Amino acid sequence: MGIKAVVFDLDDTLISEKQYVLSGFRKVSRAVSEKFGLDRSIVYDTLNQLFSVDSKLVFNRMFDKFGMPYHENDVRWLVDIYRNHDPQIDFFDDVIPCLQYLKQNGLKTGIITDGYKNVQRKKIKSLLQ
Repeated sequence: MGIKAVVFDLDDTLISEKQYVLSGFRKVSRAVSEKFGLDRSIVYDTLNQLFSVDSKLVFNRMFDKFGMPYHENDVRWLVDIYRNHDPQIDFFDDVIPCLQYLKQNGLKTGIITDGYKNVQRKKIKSLLQ
């Protein structure tokens, strides 16, 4: 009995998680710029640098880096913007040819992911547009 289906993980297999993160940071940077009067590109660069060092508590650390007092609600607001943004992402270059090959050879395909359902659905929706 041969292979009948191939299942792919979404993040860092079909798409770059980093591309998604940067897409979210662009949206967050815009919101921070509008609300706090900071330069959007400086906010974006700061978020990217902070994430490169450590992916944890990036928004908290951003507020600290800018010397801005903040409350838990400020961080939740940014997390909400990040998780609910419509991402600007693409498949890795080899994904479509691979999927076409599998389809032409009668194999079923599927996606598995352990990410937040709403976030993952937005990623898939973005990819299918």
